[in-house]
Amino acid sequence: MSETIILIFSFVLPALMAIFGIRNNEVHIFVTSLNDILFEELKRIILTYSDDDEFNADSENYDRFQSGVEDILSKLSYNRMVFIPKPLKLPYWLSEEDISFIQELKRYRIDKTKNT
Repeated sequence: MSETIILIFSFVLPALMAIFGIRNNEVHIFVTSLNDILFEELKRIILTYSDDDEFNADSENYDRFQSGVEDILSKLSYNRMVFIPKPLKLPYWLSEEDISFIQELKRYRIDKTKNT
C-alpha cells in the first residue's frame, strides 16, 4: 500500500511541478507584456504632447490615463492568475470598461498623431 502511494507521488508531484512552472512562466510573460504595452502607450502620449499647450494645460487627461493604467494593473493579481486556470486573454481577466479604456488609450495617441 505505501509503495503504491510513493509510486503515485513520484510521478504526480513532478508532473504538477512542471505544470505549475509552465503556468508561472506564461503568467509572467502575460503580465509583464501588458505592463510594458500600457506604460509604453503612456510614454508615447507624454512624448508626443509634451509641447502641446492643450495637453499640458489639461493635465486631467494624463492623470486619467495614468490612474487608469494603475487601476488595470492592480486588478491583475499575479498569484490569482497563476492558480486560476483561466486563459491568459484580456476578456477573462478585465472588465469591458477596462478593455475599452485600453482601446481609448491607443486611439488617443493615434487620433492626436493624425491631427499634427
